[in-house]
Amino acid sequence: MEASFAMGVFDGVHQGHRFLISKMVEDARERGILAFIVTFSIDPDELFLPAERQRKLMSNQMRLATLDSLGADGVVVLPFTHELANTDPFDFLDRILCGIFEPRSIHVGEDFHFGAKAKGDLALIEGWGAQRGCAVTGYPLLELDGAAVSSTRIRDLLERGDMEEAHLLLGRDFMVEGHVVHGRGVGGRMGIPTANVQPVCHYTKLMEGVYAGYALVGDVSHPAVINVGAPASFPGAPFAIEAHLLDFRGDLYDSDLRLGFVSYLRPQQRFDSAQELVATIHGDIQRVRGHLS
Repeated sequence: MEASFAMGVFDGVHQGHRFLISKMVEDARERGILAFIVTFSIDPDELFLPAERQRKLMSNQMRLATLDSLGADGVVVLPFTHELANTDPFDFLDRILCGIFEPRSIHVGEDFHFGAKAKGDLALIEGWGAQRGCAVTGYPLLELDGAAVSSTRIRDLLERGDMEEAHLLLGRDFMVEGHVVHGRGVGGRMGIPTANVQPVCHYTKLMEGVYAGYALVGDVSHPAVINVGAPASFPGAPFAIEAHLLDFRGDLYDSDLRLGFVSYLRPQQRFDSAQELVATIHGDIQRVRGHLS
């Protein structure tokens, strides 16, 4: 059966990825054939880089679910293993891609690489496609605000705390998924309980500080003050991502939580007294109410 394909890792599924996929779907509809997104079960960085060097924008589960919502007829998820990574590029195209459906058009970013030693590139796909009557389109990076939309640019914005610009490029708020674990219990003793979120993957490093955001408990969104980093007022405290859900009543321990980051409020501060700390946190809460109301 004939089909059109968009291929890539698509970490973050940002605006550039969405544009490429929309053009592939448009092309498939014009040709009267199926439209498929071809991606991988994990980011290749997860196979080749140590944890401390990984800078993911999205969990694999959320990435695949988001890709599935973009209007293609299906998402083909290839298990990314050392064997697949070492596959000859022509073998990948002949055996794996053609083993799905008969390609009539392929859409990739101009900088897309695949196969053994990353020797597969746009020029190779174009030559392969010319011999098979398969149209190949390579897309330059989409530009917004006078600069290219790329995962690297988005990571740099997040590391600087520029959540608004990151939102523009992602087409959504940056989110962290995680499991609620027991923390130090300090917030509860101050009457401001927090959920200590252990991320499900190695996300890109966020600028340490306090954020206005929200927490998704199931499908219900709650405004939240989110603290990222080691609290300066508690020497020796470990790095943590903690969220105080405004007006929430309930037990979140051992549950899964998604945190959306909307705006950077302030850096970490060291306080001389518990009263000063509590007063500042209540000020953060009021700022979140005003920001998200």
